[in-house]
Amino acid sequence: MVCCQQILKEGSTSNYEYGLGRNNSFYCEISNAAITVSIPVKPSSINVTTRFNFRPISNHELFIAWKSFKSKQGTGLDQLCFAPQMLNLTISYPNVNEYLKYLINRSFAQSMFPSQFKLSAITPVPKVSAPTAPSQFRPVESQAALAKLTERCAYNQLIKYINDNNIFYKNQFGFRKSHSCENAMLALTDHMQQEIDKGNVCMLVALDLSKAFDVIVREFFLKKLEWYGINPEWFRSYLSDRCQYVKGPMIINTNRGCPQESVNGPFIFSIYVNDLPLVVQHCLTLIFADDTQLCLSGPMSRIDELKDKLTDDLLNVFNWMTSNGMTLNVDKTQLIVIGNAHTVSQIGQISIEVNGSIIRSGDSLKSLGLTIDSKLRWDDHLTKLCKRYHATARSLYPLKSVVDPVY
Repeated sequence: MVCCQQILKEGSTSNYEYGLGRNNSFYCEISNAAITVSIPVKPSSINVTTRFNFRPISNHELFIAWKSFKSKQGTGLDQLCFAPQMLNLTISYPNVNEYLKYLINRSFAQSMFPSQFKLSAITPVPKVSAPTAPSQFRPVESQAALAKLTERCAYNQLIKYINDNNIFYKNQFGFRKSHSCENAMLALTDHMQQEIDKGNVCMLVALDLSKAFDVIVREFFLKKLEWYGINPEWFRSYLSDRCQYVKGPMIINTNRGCPQESVNGPFIFSIYVNDLPLVVQHCLTLIFADDTQLCLSGPMSRIDELKDKLTDDLLNVFNWMTSNGMTLNVDKTQLIVIGNAHTVSQIGQISIEVNGSIIRSGDSLKSLGLTIDSKLRWDDHLTKLCKRYHATARSLYPLKSVVDPVY
């Protein structure tokens, strides 16, 4: 921590940066919000009999972990006064890799994540052209290289255990190998097309979670690890006493959320929401990171029954969010009815009430990077793609005179 303080004192301290540093508390408000709900009860359908504990890593596993990093040539110093390039140039030396292996194995054996590794650096990225307040910046968080290397070694062991025991919900696509956003798109659109071919209609809801990663209750996550047979003690140390700073002298501890731009952050979130689909009784549930879709299908003649079932599932999701310390942003949650043109025109607009708020259906819905229209014809999506292409192509037009034609 002394090194971090020195970096903060010796770095640039313009009024702009110092002002952001003083307002670090703004970025910590959500992560330090009070917890008013009790620990969730383990669902009866989760019955994992295997057990996981971290084991010592080998030299090969250390090199595999480092090889997975995309940026190894950075020369800027991180919170620990290390640059990625320093590790990249020295990690093959026996003295260095033996020390790193000793450090990581000791962390696993003692279930202790080094306190110096728990400091996150925040880089505010402007959302508008001339920002004047902290709310007009997007806080981008970064972790020290040694911390991320330790996390990667832990993650590689954990994900093997998760995959070997089929612990993740089958339609959870985010942060998993061979479960990309494209896979989620195909699974969703194929399901809807099959239902439409049967003459059914589909009600699709795209849920909006408020500050999903920042409001995770760490004690709840540790309990959920136990549900899946994972010893939580290393993660207890990993998540405790975490703090962050924003280009200034102020360092603030955070009590909630998972460290973003970390190796284990996505894993923590995936485990945290893994039991969400268990409360959904009627809909197909697809999860990609913090984007969740509910899709309910059936004949048009039973539209009122379908609405009731969808309302029940949305209420169950709302209650799950509340009991897990999260918030469903009902105002930004989208709803659309999808089917053939005649069926959709007959149904018209529908509305569903969830906890006193009304969700009304629209003509299109944006989900998983797709703009989905009510007839599943992709007209709106292709129009937006063409506009983006045209804007890019137009910017290249001035180069026409200096570029040789391609035959």
